[in-house]
Amino acid sequence: MKLIDLLVQELPKIGGWGNTGEHCVQDFNGNLWFYKGGRPEYTSGIWAADSLSPNFNWTRWGLCITKAIDNSHSHVSHEQYEAALAASKQPVWNGEGLPPVGTECEWQDTNTKCWQKVTVVYSSEWVTVIREDKDVDPVELAIENYGSERSKEFRPIRTEAERKREEATAEMSASIAKYTEMTFLEAIYEAVAAGEIKAFKLAG
Repeated sequence: MKLIDLLVQELPKIGGWGNTGEHCVQDFNGNLWFYKGGRPEYTSGIWAADSLSPNFNWTRWGLCITKAIDNSHSHVSHEQYEAALAASKQPVWNGEGLPPVGTECEWQDTNTKCWQKVTVVYSSEWVTVIREDKDVDPVELAIENYGSERSKEFRPIRTEAERKREEATAEMSASIAKYTEMTFLEAIYEAVAAGEIKAFKLAG
């Protein structure tokens, strides 16, 4: 989980961001640090203040939380936190129509047909702007809203179980397609026996 997601999850339990600083970072132990002015540098798992910034002011929050996957380089501002917190309180998009602004979802590239995780950052009657789920230089893409098929390019983020089921189903379809002279169940048996469907194996 990213740092901003952890902050949205944990800080409300202890009173929110408070008057602790303008930005937040997390060290390798999971401790949260808030600061004003300057910009810290990350070395060997430790955030260190820039000695050339006289206005730099650290505040160590008395909270140790799960280590974020981006703890070594993520700086979360107070504004970013408040925006993410507000978005987290909005109703969850159920997959019908186009996703609203702030929604994290999956979008299907019309060229590659691959699904990727994106965030909707802008939406109007004419266009939807999405941002790639990347920590460094994420690309934003504007998609015209013309046509009733546009909404089918978006779907809610799949759970791990849903992704595994999709992968297994696709693998099964590809594996049994060559057993054209057999019934459906016979084709599945042969594909499993041949080790072509990793989700299953024969007992004994």
